[in-house]
Order: sequence, then structure tokens, then C-alpha cells
Amino acid sequence: MAKLQLVYKGDKKVEIANQSSGCTIVTHAPETGKALESNTPIDLVAGALAACTLSMLAVGEKVQGYNLAGATAEVDYTMDAQHTRLTTITIALHLEPLHLDAKQRQVVERIAKSCPVYQSLREDIEKKFDFIYE
Repeated sequence: MAKLQLVYKGDKKVEIANQSSGCTIVTHAPETGKALESNTPIDLVAGALAACTLSMLAVGEKVQGYNLAGATAEVDYTMDAQHTRLTTITIALHLEPLHLDAKQRQVVERIAKSCPVYQSLREDIEKKFDFIYE
């Protein structure tokens, strides 16, 4: 089980430390009219879906016979009118360097939706994938 230690640092910033790896990240609550100094917690949720997707694709690369090197993802998201929750996460997966055939593309698209973050998000959050192969 993963264990995280969080510390409020003031000025709407929270430091998150992974006790196993020792890695830390800082989140910053958004404020109207102010530039952000780091990612918001919602940025991390949307980014986690893309990172998990790429990680799952990396796990499958040897079995499926492709090389994931050079693949990238871009994430966009929308929130409800009150900015209280995510409504849509859109991920553009740039897989041009993989040179996948039709069968491999089907497998990649199935793997993308099997990631634990995808499976953990509420069903009413729309999760859109744009697989870009060429």
C-alpha cells in the first residue's frame, strides 16, 4: 500500500511526499487572476490518467512488439460550472513513432482504458482519448 505524507506549506501550497520513493511534489490552489507556481490537484488527477495510460502501454510494449520511445500525451480537462469537479478529461496520445499496424492499434486502445486511474475515476467523468498514429 502506498503511503503519502502531506504538509500544508502556507500560501495555498501543499507538499506531497511519497514515503516509499522519497519523491515530493507541490500543489497550489488556483486563484483568479494569479499565475500558478505549480500544478493544481486537478492538474494532477488529469495528468495521472495520461501518465497511467502511457505506463500501461509501456508494460505492454514487449508483449505487443512495439517500442513506446518517443510517444507523448497532451491533456486537457473541463470542470463543471461551479468548478467543483471534473466533467471531462481529454488525452491526445501521439503514437506516430510506434508505426503500429491495425491489430496493434486495437490492442493499444484497449490497454489505454485498462489503467488503474481510468478504472478509479467516477463513471460520469467523460474520458476521451484521441489516438494519433500518423
